Formats: sequence, structure tokens, C-alpha cells
Amino acid sequence: MTGVDLTRGEKVQLLQDIAFWLVRNGWSDAPAERVIGQISLTARQLRTNDAAPQDVFRSLLERSGLLREPAVGRIDFVHRTFQEHLAGKAAAENDEIGLLIKNAHDAQWREVVVMAAGHAQPDQCAELLKGLLRRGRRRSRQSVLWPLAVASAQSARRLDPQLRAEIGKVAEELVPPATEEAAEALAGIGDVLLRLLEDRPPRTAAEAGASIRAVSTIGGQAAMTMIGQILASAGDPLDE
Repeated sequence: MTGVDLTRGEKVQLLQDIAFWLVRNGWSDAPAERVIGQISLTARQLRTNDAAPQDVFRSLLERSGLLREPAVGRIDFVHRTFQEHLAGKAAAENDEIGLLIKNAHDAQWREVVVMAAGHAQPDQCAELLKGLLRRGRRRSRQSVLWPLAVASAQSARRLDPQLRAEIGKVAEELVPPATEEAAEALAGIGDVLLRLLEDRPPRTAAEAGASIRAVSTIGGQAAMTMIGQILASAGDPLDE
């Protein structure tokens, strides 16, 4: 067992830098020697700058509970959610809002963007949401970026009322979904969709089918209840 004793803050800083580095490169794992190289860059700024990067790496691998070596010489996070959370925190702390907006259409960045919105300062979060809305005005990006803006707004710590109202109008345009493509895009906003469907339930057979498809990906008792409500309403004449 390594003798490097890392504080909680040091572990978080090292891990979030590794996580964001992986995301920026589009990787889910990396060679151990490359991870050690990233650790050496971060460690220079920490109290552990006199420790060998290999020892710091071994300490993270053995004690953090977040890194693992699924194959010899390959390192990844034990769960994708941990990587996304830490990467979002790093993006907000490093003020990489432009990078988040630029890559928001990429499925691998989606949860990182949402997590970053939750960690961001109010002005950063506003910049992020406005950027998503702006890029989403392009028809080719709208079905991906507008649902992402809605989901990100839900994780914001504080939001200007005018921007919140703008996000609300976007949500109203998206819900209920009427197509399979819309359903797949909205599935990513999670429990937010359930609340929106309470206010704007499906009124046609197409909307009911698409809504059920989206809700079924969320899982949990609340989602099952919503599906039951949609099915019960479908028993009544729906507008065609």
C-alpha cells in the first residue's frame, strides 16, 4: 500500500481533472501511464507536489473507490455517473462554458453539461443555458439541445426569472412529444419530464405513444404511475 496520504480535497481535484480529461478526448478509459501523466500535471498545484505521480496514482486507485483497472494497464471510473459528475464540476471550476456549449450535441457530453449547470455560478449557468438555446434554434440541433437546456435549468442553483421563463416556454413546445425522435430526446431530462407531463398531458394517440416511450426509459414508481395515467387517458377519445 502506498504511503501517499491524500486529503479529500486533493482526491476530488485529481479525480475531476482526470474525468474532464477523459471527456475532452472522448474516452471512457485510458492507459495507466497516460493517467499518471495527467496526475503529474494536477499534482504540481497541490500539497502532494513532492510525491511521485506513480504513488499518487496508486493511492487514488486503491483508496478513492472511484477508479479501477478493469484490464491490465487500462484505467476507468467504476461508474460513468461518477466521471460525468466530476467532469461537470471541473468544467464549471475551469470556466469552460464555451467548450460545454460547443460539444453539447454530443451524447457523451450530455450529462456533463447538466452536472456543470449544477456546479456553475449563476452567471456561468446563464451563459451556458443561453448558449444551448441559441444553438438549439438551428433545426438540426433543436431536438437535442432544447431538451438539454430544460434539463440543465432544473439543476441550476439560481436562475434569472426572465431566463427561467424562456426555458419554460421551450419546455412547453417540447411536451408532450409527438414523435419517436422527440421521445428519445426528452427521455434524457428524467423526472423533469414527469412534472411537465402533469401540466401538459398527451391529447392524441401519437402523443400518448411517444410520451409512454419517453417515460418508460426513466424508470421508478413515479414513471410507472405516469404511464398508468397516460394509458387511462388513452381510454377516452383522444383528438386525432
